[in-house]
Amino acid sequence: MMAPMQHGNLRSVFVVVAGGPAAERHFEDTIQRKRTVEEVRGFLPSQEIENLERIYHGSNFIVWGAVPGPMNESRWEKMAPGDVVLIYNSGRIRFAGEIAAKVRNKELARYFWKENETGSTWEFMYFIVNEESTDVPIEKLNPLFGYQPHYRPQGFSMINEAAVSNFAQNYGDILGVLKTLERGDELIHLPMRKVRYARRCLRSALPSSCYTNSTTRWTYREALRTST
Repeated sequence: MMAPMQHGNLRSVFVVVAGGPAAERHFEDTIQRKRTVEEVRGFLPSQEIENLERIYHGSNFIVWGAVPGPMNESRWEKMAPGDVVLIYNSGRIRFAGEIAAKVRNKELARYFWKENETGSTWEFMYFIVNEESTDVPIEKLNPLFGYQPHYRPQGFSMINEAAVSNFAQNYGDILGVLKTLERGDELIHLPMRKVRYARRCLRSALPSSCYTNSTTRWTYREALRTST
């Protein structure tokens, strides 16, 4: 069954630990190795197949899942299109992408990943788009969400909304931030970035146009106060 997905203005951020032999094998099976819509036709109703075809336009896809459990189900239920999923392994964020759709399907999960030692399978499935391989030490990302640098995520988790909101206000889009951290570039707070832009406007021929169209009243005042 394909779950209905709704989304507000703020993107949620989910973290998945791909640690241990089984998870690493699953990572190879359905993340590094993309799968085809033809593979899933025998497992999903026609409307769900059509939805995947609309999302992927005939291209192959990547997919991940979680085993049943009260916390896993609750977090999976909160997933919506555009939310971000980060895959963590051995102290680093190895992969990032956006949620496109989700489906709960035991048979399809067994086809992709078989079962664990208790007979459960990763039936809380979600399909991913706009994926990026990354190599970012978790110590660099943790403080940006208010965690201690040595914090290590466990299982399938969701970063709390307040921390995500604060992150977005200070740094912007997380996928862009990951690329900045991976390159080793300076990470600049968005408010300071706007101030720097306003300073350039002040030195331009038409500073009032910059103020009207591109910066907030506070940013313009701050640029005036701090410009030399």
